[in-house]
Amino acid sequence: MTARIVGAELERMAAESSPETRSIIVELEAPAPRVELETSGGAARLKRVVARAVDERETLKQRLAEASAFLEDLVGRPPVVLEAAHAVVTRVTGAQLRVVAAQRFAREIRENKVRG
Repeated sequence: MTARIVGAELERMAAESSPETRSIIVELEAPAPRVELETSGGAARLKRVVARAVDERETLKQRLAEASAFLEDLVGRPPVVLEAAHAVVTRVTGAQLRVVAAQRFAREIRENKVRG
């Protein structure tokens, strides 16, 4: 499986093996949150988000640790881990971006844009 690279600039960078670097957010494969809905007057609304099971939380933590270690080896510095978002942030070249996109842990890759 190849992760979806979001955005024309990142796609171009990967296709051309560009030597420029960009900060990226790598969203990891993770099960969707489970929610309970209730119906009132024909409309559904959120009742609550079901807490993840302990083993599921441990699996996600392990996946984050594995992705972090892989990216540190690839780019030479530790990524920023966004545990609650099941994502990591790092800086890569075009060739490195292609390598990251080919990893099983990566679901989607997008540019980490600074707003301000």
